[in-house]
Parts: sequence; C-alpha cells; structure tokens
Amino acid sequence: MEATPGASRFDWRALPIAALLLALVVSFLAFQAALFFPSWSDENIHAAVAAEVVAGRRLYTEVLSARPPMSIWPLVWLQWIGLVPLAAARVLTLLATLATIATLVAFARRRWGPSFGWAAGACFLVSPDVWGSYAYTGIGLTTLWCAAAVLLVVGGAPVLWGSVAAGLAVLTGQHCAVLLSGAVLYLVVERGWKPALGFVMGAGVVAAIGLAFVGRGLEAMWASVVMTHRYHLEGADLSSGKDTLLFTTWALDQLPLLWLACLAISAGRLERWLFGLVAAHMAVVAGMGSGQELYLYPTLPLTALLAARGAGVLLQRAGASGAVAACTVTGVSWVASARLLGQRDHTTYPWPPPGRIYEMARLSSPTVAARIAEALRTNAPSGPVFGHPTISNLVALDLGRRIAGGYADIDPRWPMSGAMTPQQIIENLERDDLAIAVTPNWYWNTDDTFRAYWRACFDQQVFEREEGSGIPRMFVYTRKPEAPHPCFVEP
Repeated sequence: MEATPGASRFDWRALPIAALLLALVVSFLAFQAALFFPSWSDENIHAAVAAEVVAGRRLYTEVLSARPPMSIWPLVWLQWIGLVPLAAARVLTLLATLATIATLVAFARRRWGPSFGWAAGACFLVSPDVWGSYAYTGIGLTTLWCAAAVLLVVGGAPVLWGSVAAGLAVLTGQHCAVLLSGAVLYLVVERGWKPALGFVMGAGVVAAIGLAFVGRGLEAMWASVVMTHRYHLEGADLSSGKDTLLFTTWALDQLPLLWLACLAISAGRLERWLFGLVAAHMAVVAGMGSGQELYLYPTLPLTALLAARGAGVLLQRAGASGAVAACTVTGVSWVASARLLGQRDHTTYPWPPPGRIYEMARLSSPTVAARIAEALRTNAPSGPVFGHPTISNLVALDLGRRIAGGYADIDPRWPMSGAMTPQQIIENLERDDLAIAVTPNWYWNTDDTFRAYWRACFDQQVFEREEGSGIPRMFVYTRKPEAPHPCFVEP
C-alpha cells in the first residue's frame, strides 16, 4: 500500500482498494434509496424550515431555525427548483458525503499516492455514523467545509482557499470551532503569524458576506442559533450513564479507524499534527452537556485519512496478519456496539455491523405521520400545526398546513434551559391561531404550563400506545370549537 510521490499515474496495486471504495459507495447509495421515506429525526426539522422559506416566510424572523443560514439555503434552493422536501434533504446529504469522499481521495492521492487516496475514502464510508447521517441534515455540509479548510491549510494551498472553506464551515454550523482553531495554530507554527491572520480575516469576510444576506434577521438568528444552544456547553453528566453510553458506543463504532489512526502517528509530522487536532476536538466534546454525536461527526474525515495512513503502516509491518487483525477489531467492536445499543433500546438489532445504522432505521417511522394526517384530513379544524417538530412537521407537510408560530425548529430543551418560556411560546401559538398539536409523550405533554393549555383549549386524542404496556405514546390535540381566541393560560 506504500507509494512514493514519484509513482506512475496509474497504479495497478490501487485497483483492489478502488474497487472496495466503489462497492462501498454503491452500497451507501442503495442503503439511502432503501430508506427513502420520512424518518422520525432532525431531517424533518430542516426540510420543513426550508419549505416555510420557499412559501415566502423570512428565515429567523418568521420561521425559527437553530441552524446557521448555509445549512438552510441549499435546502431552500433544492426545493425551489422542484424537489420535494424529503428529496431535497437526502440529495443535500448525499452530495455532501460524496464531496467529502472526493476531498479525502484527492488529498491522500496527492500526498501519499493512489492507494492511500482510495483507502481514505473507503475508511470514511466504513464509519457507521456516515451511513446514518441523513437523520441530521446539514452536518455533512459542515463536515465537508471543515475538512476542506483543514486539508487546504496543511496541504500548503493558498491561504485564501482555506479561509473561504473555513468561512463556509462557520456559516453551516458551530461544530468545527476546535478543528478550525487547530488550522490557525498550524499556520502560526508552520508558516508564521501573517498567513494565520490572513486565514482568520478571510474566513471572517466570507462569514460576514453570508450574514449580510440574513439582513434584519441577524438579531433573531443570534437568539435562535446561538442562545438556544447554550445548554451544549454544560458539563457532561457521566453519573446518569447516558453520556457514558453515548461515548462508549461511538468509540466502539469508530474503534477500527481510531486504532489505525494511532498507528499513523509514527508515519510523519503531518500525521501527528492531524492526530493531535482530532484528539483535542474529541477531548473538548467529551466535556459538553449535549449534542456530542453531532460535534464528533466532523472529526470523521480526518480520522479516516489517518486510518488510511495507519493501514499502510500496519500492512508494511505485519502484512496479511495485520489485515486479519484489522478485520477482527472491526467485527468485535461493531458487535459490542450493537449489543449496547440493543440493551438501551430493549431490542436486538438484526446484524451488528454497524449497529448505529439500525438505530437510525429504527427511528424511521413513515406511517405514523401519514396515519395522523389521514385521520385529521376530514374533520380537523383549519389552521397551523405545532408539536415535536420531528413528527409534527411531517404532519404539517402532509396536510399542506403552515407551522404555527414559525416553530418549525424548536427543541424542548430550549424552554427547559431558559432560552424562552412556555408562556412566550403559547402566546405566539395563539397569535397564530394554533389548530393542531402533535407530540409524543415528552416535554410538550408533560410540562405543567402546556398541560394546562391543552386541557383548557384542546381536545386530546391518544393516537398510539406502547405495545404490551398500553402506555400512551403519541398525542394529538385539536382546538375545541368553543375555545376562545386567544386562549391564554396563566403561568
């Protein structure tokens, strides 16, 4: 697998690895096609936000979104040219993933040779998280620009190109702060403070140009994108076991890549830089209070790159026995991850590698929203829809209704963290004449203020119950005909 910079342009030894990458890409596309139906995930949030913008509502001021503008604008454009919301979301995810693979292949081929290029792309697709990334529309785009920025910097490209990629990364998400800071540090150490300053200023100019298009919505964007995510900065609660399980399963899913990445440390100075950058990012995320799986995702391209380099070291040292060891580590780690996820979800996943794919597929519930919409189509009161956006947005899209109060993107943890109050939300809902609310038996159905609101102004229907226990799982609320407008509830 080792190659020299002077190797011939066509390397027959790279053919098996290129074939492996092609097989993985085809399998990835087939998997996405097989799951081409709505999932009960964040995908519905961003697709619905874009649909509201396409319908003429202003982003941030008239429709709430917790994502920076470059995560939403591509979805708006894809829907504007005629794609349905689900297709727009999946196309964006697929394009971002394929572009990330192309970026890794190009960098590794140029730096280490053809075999390493194809291996880097294959290692990226070996990660279970990549296969399930459709559930978090936008994170793939953030990861693409972040990886491009870092690799342009360490690859010696003009600072301008790296700064443009960094600015786009900032405009698509807040998940890459550590990685981009590492790119600045690399420039300071390797090329001096002037290129580093140029990189920061260039990224700032690109971000400023993007934010200029937000216009008068900047203040609202700050409130919905930045202030609502303050709870992410709280410390991880390892005592509850939830964060411990999250990191354990994530580490097991990525263990083959992490192990190979460790072997790459001995390959050279650049590899040690990249490894330190990934390790620093993981260390910071480990101390966060929420959203760790999303903040860890941007490390995958760099980890895959290092894994490809480490695979070369392993084969050089151990030959065929090294390949057997890598396959063994992969199998054992994926089986363990699937078992842990199965214990948490009280189920058994059909085949272990990789378990997280099945966790994502388990959340796919294409019939729930359709059945709720069908039940409401004939006799529900006219007006907009509210609820837990991962499911209520689907109902709104199916019924062709607006989303009440512009709350296409709202997390129960926002009122829980004090970013907004239940009463403020209810006042906005009433101002918009809320007609239907759809929510699982979570915050919107357990908070005292909202429970009082539903009782006073809405009729309740238990739409689904847990199998066996009969515990209510899905609630649908429709406005009472005699309910006044507005129908406020005192806190």
